[in-house]
Amino acid sequence: MKKAIVVSFYKSNNIGDLALSKSIKDIVLKSGYEVTSYDFGTIEKVKDETNNLNTNKMPDKCYSKIIHNIYNLVKYFIGDHLFGYLAVISKRKKWKAFILDLMESDVIVIGGGNMLLDKQIYWPSLLYKYSSLAKGKGKKSFLVYVGAEKVTSRISHLFFKKALNKFDYVSVRDPESLRICQEITKSPIEETIDPVFQLKPPENNFFGITDELNIGICVLSSVCFKDNIGFKKYLDSLEKMIFFLSEHKSFKIDSFYLFSTDAADFYIVDQLKKRIDIQSKNITVKVTKPTTLSNVINLYSQFTYLIGGRMHSMIIAQKCLLPYCGVIWQSKIRGFSKVVEREKRIFELSEFINHQYIAGLIIQDLKNIEVIKRYMSIKNSNLESTLDKTNFLK
Repeated sequence: MKKAIVVSFYKSNNIGDLALSKSIKDIVLKSGYEVTSYDFGTIEKVKDETNNLNTNKMPDKCYSKIIHNIYNLVKYFIGDHLFGYLAVISKRKKWKAFILDLMESDVIVIGGGNMLLDKQIYWPSLLYKYSSLAKGKGKKSFLVYVGAEKVTSRISHLFFKKALNKFDYVSVRDPESLRICQEITKSPIEETIDPVFQLKPPENNFFGITDELNIGICVLSSVCFKDNIGFKKYLDSLEKMIFFLSEHKSFKIDSFYLFSTDAADFYIVDQLKKRIDIQSKNITVKVTKPTTLSNVINLYSQFTYLIGGRMHSMIIAQKCLLPYCGVIWQSKIRGFSKVVEREKRIFELSEFINHQYIAGLIIQDLKNIEVIKRYMSIKNSNLESTLDKTNFLK
């Protein structure tokens, strides 16, 4: 049997990353390969893929702030990119183990998440290292289904350009990522879609069909915003939206469910609930913290509508035929809105903070649930066809 190494975000605390990793591995397995999995960031072999968020290891805020300050101090004295490069090459034992597996493999597949992003300063060096090893060992290499954000550093741009030029095949998951990558390299890049769109929800399709009218809200934390001002406006708008919808006479909303698909947001989910409880005891607000993709799908079966936050909260909703709206906090969300043709329901932050306007559109959607679901079903069929056509191992 042919062998493949799949490198992805297996140790993430984001359900979207875990779903992406599993989806990519499933594609490789279905193509007839025996797979060895490695986590992209840690360069560690992954033997036990539980696909659960590791919420027990969320850092203490005070401790993490001290570590963060030390980290920034070291970066300041030696420079961001030298720091990133040293962080990559210092993991000699891990690279040695990886190379041994690479030598035994026929192909290497790297993918998932926003890999073409220099917010994590060592990622450009890390991707270049993976690509160089594959090229040096004569292995066919694929960089697949990646997202890209604007690269702010000239050195990061150079690392990414060299890395992209070394891969035998590169695909991105949305038109925004394609545009950014084409600014980095002239190498061929295929536009496809997120492989989580191949998700198969339960066939009975009971999403949105409940005796209660419940609205789910995937809440974003401050890490998703450029500054605290934008985050505060977003959170204030969510709070006002909940009050506005709860008082609307057209529909009686039974419950609002606050959650996230990323463990980094869980603390703000609790804070938002406290803010609402202080002001009103008449609104039913429930908090849930899913740790697996199955948890999210089961949770969605209780919703009539979703106010999306994290991108995969909306991708999963699309696959479950759960009508939704959302906010653009990163360019990948804008790209996603084009892929699913929901630009009129996925808003720039400047629009989203107009809570009455957004709530009004939600009310419109609630009146047209079945029409929206039929359109989503047709769109899903087209998306599945696109994924099949762009299978990189066919």
